[in-house]
Amino acid sequence: MGKKTLSVGSIVEIKGIKAMVTGIRFDESEDGYLTKSYLIVPYPYGFSGSESCRLVRADETETVWESPRTAQAEAYLSYVDNMEIAAEKADTKTILDHFAKLSKTGLEGA
Repeated sequence: MGKKTLSVGSIVEIKGIKAMVTGIRFDESEDGYLTKSYLIVPYPYGFSGSESCRLVRADETETVWESPRTAQAEAYLSYVDNMEIAAEKADTKTILDHFAKLSKTGLEGA
């Protein structure tokens, strides 16, 4: 995975088009590894209906601008990055189950 996780509001470029990050998602790839994707909307236009949202793999994006992080965002994103590191050394299903629980309960439930 490599790159640190971007916060919501960050601007990325993919195939020459700029987009804003509105969320993160983790999935198991065909080879069993954990992959990180960003939910994006066109920049600077933003959300204009479900057809304006796309899911792109994080490793296919280039960071244009990183949104400032609040203390809460920093804590959450550091946690996510550490979970990614753990996923490289552990059972991917266990990590995905943990992320699913986290997305339902928030950071407090981790």
